[in-house]
Amino acid sequence: MSEVPKHPSPPAEIAATTAALLALGDKIERISLLLSAVALLALVTTLLAIAPRLCLFLALAAGLGEHFFALRTAFDYRIFTTWAQRWQTPSADQAADMAAFDASLATLGLGTVNTAPPRSLAERLAGARRLLRCQGLCWLLQLYAWLSAALIVALEN
Repeated sequence: MSEVPKHPSPPAEIAATTAALLALGDKIERISLLLSAVALLALVTTLLAIAPRLCLFLALAAGLGEHFFALRTAFDYRIFTTWAQRWQTPSADQAADMAAFDASLATLGLGTVNTAPPRSLAERLAGARRLLRCQGLCWLLQLYAWLSAALIVALEN
C-alpha cells in the first residue's frame, strides 16, 4: 500500500480548492430550479398582466442559462476532484493527466485536438472560475426578474 504524503502537492491543493469552489454551483442550481419551477407554475396557473409575465419569462430564460452553466460546472467539479485525488502522490504527472483529459474530450467530440501546448493548470482554473461566475450571473438575473415580477404583482394589488 502506498503511503499518502502528509502535505499534498500544490497542484493537488489547487485542484481540491477549485473543486470546493465549483461545489458551490450545486447550491446555486438548487435555488435556480426552485425559482424556475415557481415561475413556470405562476405563468401556467395565474392570469398576470404583461409586465410580470415578461419578467417571469425572463426568469425562465435566465434559469435555462443557469442550468447550462450548472452542467458545465458540475462536470468541471468532477474533473478537479479526480485530479486532486490523483495528484496527491509526488510521482503524479499533472501534465500527462491534463493532456489525456484533453485527448478524451477530443475523442468524444467535446473538444478539438490541440497541436499547441496543452492549457496550463492556471488557464483551466481561470476557465472554471468563469463558468461559476457565468452561472452566478444567470442566477442573479433570474432572481432579479423573479423578484421584479413579484414586486409588480404586489404593487398592482
